[in-house]
Amino acid sequence: MKTNSTRVFVCTTALTGALALGSSLAACRSSDTATGSSTGGSSAASTTSAQAGTGGQNQAQVVTIQQIADPTAAGHVGPKTVVTVKGVVAMSIPFLISKGSSGSCLWGLFVSAPGLTTMGPNTGLLVAGDGTPASVADGGTKAYCPTIQPYPPAPGMPSGSPFPDDTQPGDVFDISGTTAPYISAECSAADAGVGSSSVAQLQLASVTVATRTSKAGPVPAPYVLSTTDLASLADGNGQTWLDAYGSVLVQAQNVSVMAYQGALTDTYGHMYLQDGIQVGDKLYYVGYVDKIDACYSGPSFPTYSPTFQSITGFVYLDYCNWGLSPNDKCHDLVPASDDCESVVYADGGVPDGGDAGINQAQVCTH
Repeated sequence: MKTNSTRVFVCTTALTGALALGSSLAACRSSDTATGSSTGGSSAASTTSAQAGTGGQNQAQVVTIQQIADPTAAGHVGPKTVVTVKGVVAMSIPFLISKGSSGSCLWGLFVSAPGLTTMGPNTGLLVAGDGTPASVADGGTKAYCPTIQPYPPAPGMPSGSPFPDDTQPGDVFDISGTTAPYISAECSAADAGVGSSSVAQLQLASVTVATRTSKAGPVPAPYVLSTTDLASLADGNGQTWLDAYGSVLVQAQNVSVMAYQGALTDTYGHMYLQDGIQVGDKLYYVGYVDKIDACYSGPSFPTYSPTFQSITGFVYLDYCNWGLSPNDKCHDLVPASDDCESVVYADGGVPDGGDAGINQAQVCTH
């Protein structure tokens, strides 16, 4: 999604294996899911409280995103409340949040409040709903969740989630579900790890109705994080700040990555800024697909400590750590990942480096 630039990029293709990165990302990620990020990814709960059901938009209380996210807002609703939010704007494509031990596949979508030109506090929300359970392909031994990309091992299978598989940023929805802050119980364990948070992410879970009312509309610009905001995100335990900015599309400017144990990323594909803020690839990394389409692989840079003019992403609780989750590495990282190529070379021209053979169809826009 182009939120701060008019550039479009085309990804080169890696047909024979994973891209050569500073660390072997494909080897480090879990193979339990065909799509999504690592086993360290967030796992939003599908609540068991009352659901909207058929016709849920007529039965559920209609509220705003602010009334869910801001405890001081008039008409604030607490957890385990069946509600409908109307006219919300998709800010991402649907992405796999987690595959459960039972084979359930939980899908998510970031949305914003309607009518915005720029994101701000209490304007973003993660909505989540179950899709088609994982299945074993013919001749296979492991069960995989469907992918919504047209690639093996489960090429272009419908996700079965409440959100249309072709959802793009700018689509407008009316969505019914149950308010449900979520954080893994493991985050409170003594060995939860450095930076582990105790603050849950506010969500609209158990989504039963997601009615798309229009497509391809405008999307608001990201909220630019101040120095104070960056410190709050790095701390990862400030309830008030995280409730306000959780799921909001934001932008960090003039930031640098610190090498992680001699590599660009950890074993789950996270880069770390100098202040410790985690930058993940949850929304665009797709296991197995990364080997044949670079748009879905992890980031690649010539140094393990790149400096960025800006990083745009959602404030997201990835397992136990709050951080940034970009929509893609070709538009939301400035400069872009090394395996992104300018679209001016996709018309048959050959740049100085010699990029003949770029697949013109592989445009990273998610």
